[in-house]
Amino acid sequence: MSYDPIGNQMGSQVDRLADNDDANAFIDRAFAINPIGVEYDPDECPCMSVSPAEQPARG
Repeated sequence: MSYDPIGNQMGSQVDRLADNDDANAFIDRAFAINPIGVEYDPDECPCMSVSPAEQPARG
């Protein structure tokens, strides 16, 4: 699930590798380089620069 400042709840996934072997090789390399992942601070997210008054209405 992705974080959305206006409260939408939708998850999405796109397979961009040919097969499981390619996906596993990609993950193995990425994990070896950065096993913890990317640090994320929602307060510094550009999407959070929209004021509540500028956000679309929910409903």
